[in-house]
Amino acid sequence: MPPVSHPIEGCSSRYIRAESERRSASVDVSHSSPLVISAAMRKEYERKDQERIERNEERKRRREMSAEADVSEDEEDVVIERDVEEQPEEDQRNFMDNEGNEREHLPYKRFAVEDVSSKTLSSPMNEEKFQPLITYQEAANFSFIAHDTSIPEPIKLLVKYRHCPPLALFTTDSLERIKIGRNIKYTKIGTGEHGPANTKILDVSDFPSDCDLSYVEWIQAYNTFLSFLTTVLDKNLCKGFLDHWDGMLKDPGFAKWFPAYRRFDQRIRQAFFTHPFVLDTKDGEYTKALMEAKTDYTNTLSIASTSTSPPYRSETPRRGFHPYIRRSSSFPHGKVVPSSSLRKRIDLNVSLITKQFASGSTSVHAKIPCHTTSTFAPSVATKTTLRVPAPETAPLSNELSRITTPYNANEWSRVLDECNLTSSYPNLVHDLLYGSPIGNPPSISETFIPDNMPSAHLHPEIIEDFLLEERDAGRMSGPFSFKDASLIFRGPFRTAPLGLVEKEPGTAKFRMIRNFSARDQFHTSTNDWLDSHDIVIKWHSCYSMADTIASAPPGAQVASLDVVKAYRNSPIMPSHKAYIPIQWDGLIWVDHNAPFGLATSGNIQGTVGDATVDVVEKKGADRVLKWVDNFNFFRFPIGQNSNGTFIYAFDLERLYAITNPLGIPWHPIEEEGNDFAFETDYLGFHWNIAEKTVQLVEKKRMKYLTKLQAFLQKRKASKKDVTSIHGTLQHVAFVFRDGRSFLPTLSKFAASFRSKFTSRTINSSIRNELSWWLTALSIPNVKRTLNPRPTIDPDIWVDASTSWGIGLVVGERWAAWHCIKGWKSDGRDIGWAEAVAIELAVLWLTVNPLYHDAQILIRGDNTAVIDAYRKGRSTNKQRNLVIRRIAGHLAAVNMSIVPFHVCSEDNRADPISRGNLGPSHLMLQTNFELPLELTPFLQCIV
Repeated sequence: MPPVSHPIEGCSSRYIRAESERRSASVDVSHSSPLVISAAMRKEYERKDQERIERNEERKRRREMSAEADVSEDEEDVVIERDVEEQPEEDQRNFMDNEGNEREHLPYKRFAVEDVSSKTLSSPMNEEKFQPLITYQEAANFSFIAHDTSIPEPIKLLVKYRHCPPLALFTTDSLERIKIGRNIKYTKIGTGEHGPANTKILDVSDFPSDCDLSYVEWIQAYNTFLSFLTTVLDKNLCKGFLDHWDGMLKDPGFAKWFPAYRRFDQRIRQAFFTHPFVLDTKDGEYTKALMEAKTDYTNTLSIASTSTSPPYRSETPRRGFHPYIRRSSSFPHGKVVPSSSLRKRIDLNVSLITKQFASGSTSVHAKIPCHTTSTFAPSVATKTTLRVPAPETAPLSNELSRITTPYNANEWSRVLDECNLTSSYPNLVHDLLYGSPIGNPPSISETFIPDNMPSAHLHPEIIEDFLLEERDAGRMSGPFSFKDASLIFRGPFRTAPLGLVEKEPGTAKFRMIRNFSARDQFHTSTNDWLDSHDIVIKWHSCYSMADTIASAPPGAQVASLDVVKAYRNSPIMPSHKAYIPIQWDGLIWVDHNAPFGLATSGNIQGTVGDATVDVVEKKGADRVLKWVDNFNFFRFPIGQNSNGTFIYAFDLERLYAITNPLGIPWHPIEEEGNDFAFETDYLGFHWNIAEKTVQLVEKKRMKYLTKLQAFLQKRKASKKDVTSIHGTLQHVAFVFRDGRSFLPTLSKFAASFRSKFTSRTINSSIRNELSWWLTALSIPNVKRTLNPRPTIDPDIWVDASTSWGIGLVVGERWAAWHCIKGWKSDGRDIGWAEAVAIELAVLWLTVNPLYHDAQILIRGDNTAVIDAYRKGRSTNKQRNLVIRRIAGHLAAVNMSIVPFHVCSEDNRADPISRGNLGPSHLMLQTNFELPLELTPFLQCIV
């Protein structure tokens, strides 16, 4: 039975050992006798000494035979002091217990320890014979390091002998393992390799593969790898890798393309360390390798999506409520029968999530043959980068891989490289060649085919004309039976309800719409799976136009051009086409290009638009502004003739010479747009550059007046009606500046609706405000003068810290917001906090009546945030949302900000952001409400 320990009275955490335990643990301590070693201990010394001799012999052999450079020094001899005397193994001795009583003799091993209490630690027991294993001189050159970031020599030897060190070696665990030599294996380099024969190097197969590294591990390892390169490579070679690293991280879709970039980078590093070369990210081979990596990854996704999709179920589908499902309709099961009429129903022998989708219309406006497995729709695009042959007998498998676009990918690649823009648009050429992803949607597990909207059957010929036109242009294929469509998509697919809306109210002119927000029985839609913020696109508003004209020199002119079918020019990657087909009259149409209504189509089209802006500005235009498909190209004069006319270096011919080879399809200028002139229309406004004025386009003025009159004739209005008229008047307020004060009541009215299905009475207060607008819009040719906005310096300083929060200083006054625990998530980092600091300063400005129609100087110390604001976008999603909100705050008061960088030590808001608050009597009044997006993360200090 084990001895029982007894607690000390009054101290439950300390114990006195039981008597038997004390007896067995007794040790004789003699202050006068030397260290006594038994015969067994002497044998142990001799054994260890023999092992030491064998290890030293092995070191000698390695130095002589393998010419290894990292062999450690020989171990010192094991010394046993001469004054150690042998004693019997056991002895008998009386000893006294704690109470002074003599106890029985017990056997013990005798260790007489010399008293060294009066000596210093540096004084050996025998000064003449003592040989320390570690000397003071040896240790004096080093100090304690909490985290050793040095790279072990075995990794450097890999580079020396032309072996690529995997990134997995640079993880914290791997570095520690190599440094302490824990379970490390070595292998000999082969004959003909760099270095002496039989040289041993680190066996990298004993470490994880780079493909096994997570996103975070890969990023951390790469940072260590870059630091390592500075110790083994020439600085010019290091620059190539830094450019390579910077280019990868600048890709807005880096996280989405991470597996492709990981494979691409591994290929680059393997090639470099095997046969070193100068890494040039602008080289065509580099770009080609990147596109190949992305293509391989895309193909992998496509295969994975196909292989993981569950088979179609034959049981009766579950029925869930959906606004586009007509309960009275049905879809009979039976044999698949090809139809020669677009209007003719077709029976399906498969199960759908919603099977009742056949149209009730009987119109036969167009006769279109249904495709069977042996037919293929002939289609040739007039300007196609990759033209896929379309013989009548082409197999269905070719349909999914069709890429139709007017854009010339090869020319885009050349021009982006020439303009040093490849890193800004790293995916563009790839997407033109192989199709753009629509985002990162989940795999489709079940087919979803909802009914089309009732409006689609009001004028079915409009939809049929659209389908025929798109098929003739090669942007669509079909129609196909459900069975053939399933073969084409290699599994389930989803359609979106079709409908018609008037282009202009009361004109009886309609356009087709596709509702990708229609929800299935699981209450999810295609748009729910997509994030329009994944890619940041430039939008040049009327404020950008006003700033450009206000600051333009005398003689400035603008040309306006519109892209033909802007969205429909961008191809979609094959594996994502299953998310965007069309169902019409029981037949399926395959869509190959970005459709209207898809949440990310604007990003796909906008990427080409942004690149067009940057290329044309690089090649001669002084300023380019665009909104979706409408582009405005500014040119400034370079001189004047003797007769006073202006001289320009850029004209429409030069513009076409730049854009035509790229394949950009412009509308004929006679139909839409204008050549370089002093006036143009943009965003519903008419702009006069020479006069520096802006006014509503007359057609738009009459449209808005009619809309307002119709609204005021109603007694009640729905939320949709109110938000629509409110948005219109906010837009018009750009010209009618005084009208901004006649909107608050309408704004509150719009916010008061709890349901979009209810209607509320338009009260007298709202009617009184809107009467001002009715009078204003009744007056034609009301102009607003565009003057350069003055720059004002209110002495604003902003800063943020991860340790506490956000600080704002205006003059001598301060304000602070504490970051709530958990704020650092979902991409929110110090850059986000710094951007929010600017937003808080802007919010303070917008509620201060002293500041409007001006440029405001704001000081901060985060260069990344300042650069992102100047560019109007950030690759970080959360920072980009902040930038968007800032733009909205400023637009309401016609202001812009000028961020100015200061050093951190000079930033007066720095101590506030760290919680070192100023005097309470100097606290700044912040009488504004935080945006809802910020309230979970910030607490205002009051």
